[in-house]
Amino acid sequence: MSDDLEGVLRKLLRAHTEGTTVDLDSFAAAFDGMSVSNDEIDLVLTRFEAAGGVVVCPEGGLGTERLKVVLGTAREMSRELGRTPSPADIATRSGLHVAFVRQALALGRAMGR
Repeated sequence: MSDDLEGVLRKLLRAHTEGTTVDLDSFAAAFDGMSVSNDEIDLVLTRFEAAGGVVVCPEGGLGTERLKVVLGTAREMSRELGRTPSPADIATRSGLHVAFVRQALALGRAMGR
């Protein structure tokens, strides 16, 4: 894991104390300004949860709607580009802020567990 991702993981673990949770917005915000792949987000999430961290998604909101947009855009771009698009690529194409793209990707990972 890169030093940048280790820094994100440490930041998230500091924010998490036993018996508390980290909301999905805070999880996504920890990556702010970084260009990270879906696999890197998954790696941080996996290591965070392995260390006892808990990520929660707020009830309601637009999370699942954004997830549909992000996944559809990512699939389309993957076919066009022949590679996995970055969160910044997805944000540009979908018109969503990159933080919302990262949030949706984290939600997708959490839902897939």
